[in-house]
Amino acid sequence: MRRDKRLRFASVLTAVGTGGLAAYWLILRPWHLRWGATQEEFTRPMPGDELVQRPFYVSNRAITVRARPEAIWPWLVRLGVGSQGFYSYEWMERLAGLRISTVEHLLPEFQTLEPGDTIPTGRGLHLPVRAVEPYGSLVVGSRPEEPPGQSQVSWSLGLYPQNGFTRMVSRVRTSYFWRPGDPLVAFFLGPLHFLMERKMLLGIRQRAEALEAGLDKPMEATVSA
Repeated sequence: MRRDKRLRFASVLTAVGTGGLAAYWLILRPWHLRWGATQEEFTRPMPGDELVQRPFYVSNRAITVRARPEAIWPWLVRLGVGSQGFYSYEWMERLAGLRISTVEHLLPEFQTLEPGDTIPTGRGLHLPVRAVEPYGSLVVGSRPEEPPGQSQVSWSLGLYPQNGFTRMVSRVRTSYFWRPGDPLVAFFLGPLHFLMERKMLLGIRQRAEALEAGLDKPMEATVSA
């Protein structure tokens, strides 16, 4: 009798787990991969797409910012550890061992960026800057000289003015070379990536709208392209 109960309990757990995974894969995953993005923004080419030709993982997330690109760009131009931060959940970043402090005001010494620079992410890791279009787009991604067999990654942040507002779109494209565990890593990192990136977009919006409202003319970052 006890054996039958254990088998039934195991069957119920298996059914619930399978149903949960199916719901995530069919409903939640498509939603968070395209959070806030329109169909046009999902299909529109963005700078940096060419860096990953056949991506396995693609996310397109977008948000409306009630500010001009000039008020948004200064917050993008120096993302990273030791600069202005990532505007996300600091406690989660610190759990990962990253010493990140997000600023609430602009730092003039961190207002230049050009291709070839890197964005520090902590633990000695850096994201190479591949393209910069001031007040338009920022692209970071894998260098072309990376050794064969390494996953390729591109991250593009684009600013698209619309009637006095700006649509800020973030696109990530990643290729996997199917090493053991790659699909599992992608499955579990997807929701975490969404939480962190959503918070980042909201944080940038808050700061940019405050800058737009508080200044007669938003500060223009000095940028080399």
